[in-house]
Amino acid sequence: MKEKLGLAPGTLIYTGKHNVHPVVSSRLCFNAEELMEERFDGYEKANFPIKKNAVNWFNIYGLHNQETMLQLQNDFGIVNLALEDALNISELPKFEEFDEHLFVTLKMFSLNDDQSHVHPEHLSMILGKDYIITLQEKKGDVFEGVRNRIRNKHGKIRTRGNDYLLYALLDTIVDNYFLVIDDFQNKIDDLEQRILEMEEDNALTAINEMKKELVRLRKYIQPLELSIQNLMKFESDFVSESISHYFEDLKNHINHVSLLVNEQHQSLSSLTELHISLISNQMNQIMKVLTIVASIFIPLTFLAGIYGMNFEYIPELKYRYGYFVLLGIMALTTAILIILMKRKKWL
Repeated sequence: MKEKLGLAPGTLIYTGKHNVHPVVSSRLCFNAEELMEERFDGYEKANFPIKKNAVNWFNIYGLHNQETMLQLQNDFGIVNLALEDALNISELPKFEEFDEHLFVTLKMFSLNDDQSHVHPEHLSMILGKDYIITLQEKKGDVFEGVRNRIRNKHGKIRTRGNDYLLYALLDTIVDNYFLVIDDFQNKIDDLEQRILEMEEDNALTAINEMKKELVRLRKYIQPLELSIQNLMKFESDFVSESISHYFEDLKNHINHVSLLVNEQHQSLSSLTELHISLISNQMNQIMKVLTIVASIFIPLTFLAGIYGMNFEYIPELKYRYGYFVLLGIMALTTAILIILMKRKKWL
């Protein structure tokens, strides 16, 4: 964010990591009867003619390329403030309605290669009268299922408008949230089992790492829930009343995800308490054994100490069987202590 300090609102600067990958764009243009799908290297206005009476979905990988974003802005008349938020990867999820388009920004989650961390990718959608544009940081997304539904005419997607496609894309992203949450639950269950079996040496570290991941998920999920709620409350001109109930269902799904994240965070807090309790119990057992051993050997040490003193006259030292008598007294003392401890249920 420091590169934006002091700049005028609406200044287009990509705030993510430097990326050298080329820009890749694609277009899906369809209605109930026709489908046209194209892919392009780079971005050219000629590649994106808007067809009337059809859904025009333009997808662009490459937020890092400022020239492409400026050209896109000029071609579609995208408001500066909207495109600024699209390039700011720290922006929280939100919906904004402008005169010519509806702007949506949110995070698309994916797990890294070893499935240990969640990577949030900044994603923006621009819904206009005759088009919808999706802007992504890098190639690869969770939308292939939506593309296949369009290609194979599955469901209602080929007979609906741009707003339904917006819903379908958002719904796919939220469904992917559930997959990430399920993966987290499996990790929590596995960690709990290892803690119970005392096989996890770095339990607190693992718990804190997972808590950080959940806090980051919650940071991006809760604003999205509020944004959709506001979208339904103010009745957007870009979302028809005929599909408003779909967005209501989407809001419920996001609410469910948010509840699951909160529950998992509480589960991790409970695991922390469980781990500390097990460690304390283990220490108590160790102290118990040490105390029992000490209790038995204290009187034996006392007896050995008496007859180990360097006095010249200790009557028992002259007794022929004194050594064996002392051993017998020690054995009897040990037996009596053990019997007493068992009766007290200390053993």
